[in-house]
Amino acid sequence: ATSGYDTWTGYPAKEVLYENLASVLEQSTYSGLSGAYLAVCVDRLTYLNARYGYSVMMEIFKSVSERLRQEIRFNDKIGRTSSSCLGIVLQDCDRWGIVRTADRLTKAAEITALQTSVGPVTITLSAGGVVFPDKGLTADLVMTKAEHYLFEAQSRKGLGGMATPYGESVQDPHL
Repeated sequence: ATSGYDTWTGYPAKEVLYENLASVLEQSTYSGLSGAYLAVCVDRLTYLNARYGYSVMMEIFKSVSERLRQEIRFNDKIGRTSSSCLGIVLQDCDRWGIVRTADRLTKAAEITALQTSVGPVTITLSAGGVVFPDKGLTADLVMTKAEHYLFEAQSRKGLGGMATPYGESVQDPHL
């Protein structure tokens, strides 16, 4: 595999996605046009690994990442940020756009069972995101906050509550 790219998905690894996010964040700060970053996670990947085994878990993750790539716009970027998470940099995306995008992406991956070597497997996804520009936001902070909101969304799912793909403090700087 090429350095800086994930061997499982072929998508940029976290470091390359970070550089892309930093560039889009800088452009957004200068232009005033909002952008967003989504952290998307396959729920219960450890369980899926235990139930089906490592190779099937890898099939699931690769299928999910391909579905998400097909659903985002051509100028948005997707990359693998951890063992069960993907990051998506969305250009020209405001606070309503991030909600619609997260909803569309999670539904696209969940609506049809994934075809695997052991048969169809149904998965769920969680997402957390941050809209920028905002004073003091760096690419590190954007990724960290998005992951925090992702974990919040996952914990709300566990309580049967409504999961929102963004934190309560997300605000459009242009309103």
